[in-house]
Amino acid sequence: MIKYLLAYALAGACLYAQAQDNIKPLTIGDTVPDITFTNIINHPTQAARLSDFGGRPVVLDFFATWCSSCIAALPHLDNLQQQFSNKIQLFVVTYEPKENLHQFFKNVPLAQKLRLPFIYGDTVLKQLFPHKSIPHEVIISQNKVAAITFPEYITGTTFQRLLQDQAINPRLKQDLDRYTPRGSLYDIATRQFWERLISSSTFTGFIEGIGSKSGVFYNPDSTTKKIYKINLPLISFYTQAYNLPAEKANRVLLEVADPSPFFRTKAGIHEWLLKGGFCYEATVPKTMADSVIYQNMLHTINKSLGYRSYLQTRQLKCYVLRLVTGAAVKTSTGGAPVANLLGNANTKTLRNQPIQALVDAMNNQTPADPLCPIVLDETGIHTPIDLDLKVADVQDLSAMSRALKPYGLELAEVVRPVEVLVIQDYHTDSFILKARP
Repeated sequence: MIKYLLAYALAGACLYAQAQDNIKPLTIGDTVPDITFTNIINHPTQAARLSDFGGRPVVLDFFATWCSSCIAALPHLDNLQQQFSNKIQLFVVTYEPKENLHQFFKNVPLAQKLRLPFIYGDTVLKQLFPHKSIPHEVIISQNKVAAITFPEYITGTTFQRLLQDQAINPRLKQDLDRYTPRGSLYDIATRQFWERLISSSTFTGFIEGIGSKSGVFYNPDSTTKKIYKINLPLISFYTQAYNLPAEKANRVLLEVADPSPFFRTKAGIHEWLLKGGFCYEATVPKTMADSVIYQNMLHTINKSLGYRSYLQTRQLKCYVLRLVTGAAVKTSTGGAPVANLLGNANTKTLRNQPIQALVDAMNNQTPADPLCPIVLDETGIHTPIDLDLKVADVQDLSAMSRALKPYGLELAEVVRPVEVLVIQDYHTDSFILKARP
């Protein structure tokens, strides 16, 4: 589950627009008025005042049903609410209507287990506690704003300290102006800007508060275009430069002393991105070919961080999908093509699709996740097929072996020549990584 939710958590945060009325925004240390919470579900009452909680900690988790990183945080928050029971109160707050929440609870298996109260249709709380990205956490204690932070910094220790009237100091969530390709990444980093820029490139570490995105912007007022990758995992720069699609992005061989900048460990997503997230922006002539742009980007990254990278065929342990001896897989019965292989359902479905669709899903690599095993197709099947596989995750190879067996298919561990992206330590005087906390 987390694997699929991570795919866009590595983008940094989800964004949405908000209206502002004449309500004074609050920040850390401000006294919170006796606000009324309305439109509450999963709670004994549909409305409550802040004073009803007697000064004990209240957490507002600003959320949206379309925000994957918000959804990923909910089980953690739900566990905290159950652990501390009536000593604290958490509210999940959304601007969305009640019907959206009903569909969320109906269609998302994770949501069906939650006991957290939700506030829908909010128009006031998001103005008291303005933000430009979600998830966004506000902790109120003793009727004052105690913290504005990220979900991973809301822990049992946080509440224990609050309940003992001790200070807390979670990382402050920054909400700066959103990055826009009409502006400049270098300007955000240094607070300077040059007009009539002809060519430049900027490479930085993770910058809090500016969002996460990538793309190309064609300047309508000049002959330049801007390529930008903002707050993304380091490995994604390499896979894009070498044109590795998601189903081949697991073909990476790290020969480095410290792999932590490339792949996430058990640290929280935000905490890991402080080390493994990077930004790159280049303004170049519109006529410059992509291959040249990415060659320049790789040169900058490798030179700055002390790596070298190249494609090479290596003999590697991997898995092959093949027919069991003497078996044959039936050709599809036809119908509309369906490939539901990467969702949350406990049964994965393939209808009237080539076997390669299954192999691609098994190889599908989420940026910054630990590398999934390489799976090769050696079935020799060239016609569309139908499969119903009772597995929660097609990258769980043990479960897949059991699910494939009735269809006359098996997974076997072998050694095969595979073209991989090799990333190696190249020199030891990398000033960027040494300078970062």
